[in-house]
Amino acid sequence: MMKRPIAWVLLTALLLSIAWPGAFPWSWGGSLFLVTSVAMVGMFVMVDMIHADARPHKGRRIFWLAYLGMGLFNLGTTWWLVNAHWSALFATVFFNGFLMAMLWTIYAWVLRLFDAKRAMWALVLGWLALEVFHEDWALSFPWLDLGNIYADKTPWVQWFQFTGHRGGVIWLLLTNWVMYQAMLSKRSGQSWWPAFKPAIPLIGLPSLLSLTLLWTAEDQGLRQHVALAHPDIDPYHEKYQLSDASVAAQWKVRAMDYLETAEKPVNLMVFPETFFYEGFDERIINMINPIRQIDSIIQVYPSCNLLMGVSTYAIYRPEDRTPSSRPDRSGRRYFDSFNTALHWGDGVPMRLYHKSKLVVGVETMPFAALMETYLGDLTVNMGGTTGTLGTQTNRVVFSDVDSLIKVAPVICWEQDYATFTRDFVAEGANLIAIITNDGWWANTSGHVAHAHYARLRAIENQRWVTRAANAGISAFINPQGEVMASRSWGEDDLFSHEVTLIEAQSFYTRYGDLLGRAGYWLFPFLLLSVWVRQRVRS
Repeated sequence: MMKRPIAWVLLTALLLSIAWPGAFPWSWGGSLFLVTSVAMVGMFVMVDMIHADARPHKGRRIFWLAYLGMGLFNLGTTWWLVNAHWSALFATVFFNGFLMAMLWTIYAWVLRLFDAKRAMWALVLGWLALEVFHEDWALSFPWLDLGNIYADKTPWVQWFQFTGHRGGVIWLLLTNWVMYQAMLSKRSGQSWWPAFKPAIPLIGLPSLLSLTLLWTAEDQGLRQHVALAHPDIDPYHEKYQLSDASVAAQWKVRAMDYLETAEKPVNLMVFPETFFYEGFDERIINMINPIRQIDSIIQVYPSCNLLMGVSTYAIYRPEDRTPSSRPDRSGRRYFDSFNTALHWGDGVPMRLYHKSKLVVGVETMPFAALMETYLGDLTVNMGGTTGTLGTQTNRVVFSDVDSLIKVAPVICWEQDYATFTRDFVAEGANLIAIITNDGWWANTSGHVAHAHYARLRAIENQRWVTRAANAGISAFINPQGEVMASRSWGEDDLFSHEVTLIEAQSFYTRYGDLLGRAGYWLFPFLLLSVWVRQRVRS
């Protein structure tokens, strides 16, 4: 069986899927670290087997087998998308699998023309370039960034505070390549030890550095008490059956009762994404009944600031319309809808932040401008997906009246964009507050993986992360990516924990995604040099 290339491709898809965060329940804490060192060996085997056989069309066969393997890897780690819509799963497997397969095809092309080391440069730089590209195009999907495989293996990747999760791309690919070289030596009758020796420092030194950083970490700074609301509301059958007014009345009482009995004064209370969903006019948001009900909490407990997710809209005259705005029924005005984070407190006016990394197909339609060119006004009447939500260009940091807690309001999908989240901290945030609704994927591995990804943002930026989810997992995560308290699927609670406000910036926060940018710019030059040399040789 393993003498056939397809068997190695299937093995790769299986190993990557079981090593990926979410493959095991949240309560288990993590998955299989050592598997990551061999999970992609099968792809290298497949390429070499096809290069060694006598059959024609090698490049085409490598591409289709790589497409199969990467497509199944995408399927095995994102199958739960079908709970939202089958098209989301199809697009992920089709497009993401295609892009990954192209990288393996390029690796095979360079390997055939030159040598293994240059081919590995092409694969590593290509993968870095793909992930950077994937952060900012119409079909953006950073969920399967290779570094995310370590999100539930945080003791081993504390050094992400220097490299960001892109360091995981290099680590994963190189360790698998070295393991393959050792296996290749053994299969050819040579001693495997010389080829295996590079794996010792390659795996050992980053792991040793990580454990040293973990054991020597100090949680120093001002301590504040934060509470998280975890309603555990099913978005399909419960959430939209309840009015915002009834939700406000219920949670006002719960919050008051909690604050009255809390052992320490709560400085910030965080409610999930779209906690109020009916849509509020931003011009009069402080006058709307559900907001006024929740505001009464502050009147009784003025030391407690509030952060919550709400749906809002802004209205424009025709001459002031934005690219994302749509006409109202009268056709005389335009409006933008927003997925919004709202923050206020005693002496702190209400401030808004609009979610700016939108979920493709749900909150934004890919290539909407192109579609509007050909379909005209029809594009704003196709079920609410082509009319994209509004966004904003700048990151906002919310502060309390004394500027002690400076919170980054990261909304759902935004947490999966490492450089985007980093921008909040670079603007001065000393706490990352993620508000999300992970119930769309039901009780599957999706919400578990999503919660684990937040642990990487904590490590990269050396910040405490709070995570308030409508459904899914709410958690307090320290700067080492350790989960200090959490509530899972099926639990309805309001709970709190002490967090430390750290002002010092990590290397990654200060300098950004150096590895990703390097790969993005170097990869085209590498391809050009390979193409030129091929032309010269021929």
